[in-house]
Amino acid sequence: MIFCKSTEIFRFNLKSHKWKTIHRFKTKLRNQPMYYCLSLDQKTHCVASLNDSVWFSEHTNEEVDLDQLFNVNIIKSIIFDEEDKEFYLLANKKKGLIGFYLMKFKEDDPYEFNDLTMWKHRLDIDSCNLFILRG
Repeated sequence: MIFCKSTEIFRFNLKSHKWKTIHRFKTKLRNQPMYYCLSLDQKTHCVASLNDSVWFSEHTNEEVDLDQLFNVNIIKSIIFDEEDKEFYLLANKKKGLIGFYLMKFKEDDPYEFNDLTMWKHRLDIDSCNLFILRG
């Protein structure tokens, strides 16, 4: 099983009761992660707490601070689209402005991203979920 805490991502073997660190974050997250999402091959990780979010690739051993890259805060959800191989991140604050901010980025390159919604409506988002619907 794969777990995450504010300092690292790790695997825990249920049979042997041993854990192995996959990656230690360059900077400790300020809060315990609330959201954790994996790519289909379980080698690309997205971790998010209220104020921090990190993308990490085991393929390249690269870590990217997503909240700094996107200039977002108050992260509300993160999911992975298996069909398009993209992550989606929903935040309640961008550049200091409260609103509804949804962005998507490539599984293997978070620098290749698109802002999907940029609503500066000054409303707090409380409980929310992201889903991908195809029809």
